[in-house]
Amino acid sequence: MLSSVASAQFVITAVVALVTAIVLGVLFTTVPLSVIHGSSSLLALLLVSMFLVVVAHLPDSFLWAALMNQALDRTQCSVDLLFYYGTAIHCLTAFFDCSTIGLLLQKTLVLGFPQRKTTYDVKVIFLGIALTTGSLMALMVVTDVFSVTVNIHNLANDCNSRRCLYGLIAPGRSFYTSSKLVLSLCSMCLGVVFLVLSHKRRSSIGIAFDRSTNSFIKYFFVLRLVFESIPLFLDLLLYEIFFVEVTVYVGPYPKFGLVVDTFLSAGIFYVLLGHRTSYSKTTKVQTTFTLDKKSNVSPAQGELFRASVTKP
Repeated sequence: MLSSVASAQFVITAVVALVTAIVLGVLFTTVPLSVIHGSSSLLALLLVSMFLVVVAHLPDSFLWAALMNQALDRTQCSVDLLFYYGTAIHCLTAFFDCSTIGLLLQKTLVLGFPQRKTTYDVKVIFLGIALTTGSLMALMVVTDVFSVTVNIHNLANDCNSRRCLYGLIAPGRSFYTSSKLVLSLCSMCLGVVFLVLSHKRRSSIGIAFDRSTNSFIKYFFVLRLVFESIPLFLDLLLYEIFFVEVTVYVGPYPKFGLVVDTFLSAGIFYVLLGHRTSYSKTTKVQTTFTLDKKSNVSPAQGELFRASVTKP
C-alpha cells in the first residue's frame, strides 16, 4: 500500500490533468488550428499528443488512487483493468515523447542550417514519428501481454509501485523503461543543441508566431527535463545502486511530472500567443512589432515580410 503522500499525489495529478485539458481545449477553440498548422505542423501534432495524454490521465489517476488504497486481496478484475489501462498510457506517452523529439529536431535543423532547403524535412520527420511510435506501441503491447500472461499470479499478489509504474513486470517493465531512457536521452541531446543555437540566433524567421514557438520550445524542454527526465534517471540510479525505491514514498512522480510539465507548457504557450490577430497574415501587423536585433533575418527580408502582411 502506498503512503498517504503518494495517494494524495494521485488525486492532485487528476486535478491538474483536468485543468490542463481545459487550458488545451481553450487553446484549440480560441486559436484557429489553421494558424498553428500553417506555422508548424509538428507543433500542432505536439499539442494534440499533449491533449490525449492529459485526458487519458484523468480516469487513470482516479483508478490508481482507488486500487492502490485497497487491501492486498484486490480482485483479479481490477488487476486486469489496471494492466490494460497502463499499457494505453505507455503508448500515449511514447507518442508524446516522439512528437517532442520531432519538433525539437525540426527546429534545430532550421536554426542550425538556415540556408538549406527544408521542403521535405517536416514530411520525413512525420514519417519517422509514425514509424517509431507505431513500432514502440506494438512492442509495448506485445511485451506487456506476454508479461501478464506468464506471471499474472505474481502481479496480483506483488504489485509494488515500480512494477506497476514501469510496465508492470519484466519483460514489459524492462522494455518500457529502456525505451523511456532512450527517448529521454534523445530529447535531452536535441534540447541542449536547440538551446545553444537558439541563444545564438534568437529567431530564424521574422514572424511573431515562430518567435513565440521558439520561446515555447525552450520552456517546454526545460520543464520536461526538470519534472520528468531528471527524476527518471535519479530513480534508476538510486534503485540500481542503493536499492531505494522513491516511488513508494513520494508517489508516481513520472505521472505527476508528465502532467505538471504539460500543464505549465500549455499555460506558457497560451500566454506567448499574446494578441492572436498579429499571427494572421491577412491582418495588419501591430506598429510595435519589430524584428529581433539578433535575428539572422536581414532588414531587407524584414521589410518584404512587413509589406506582404500589410497589404489590404
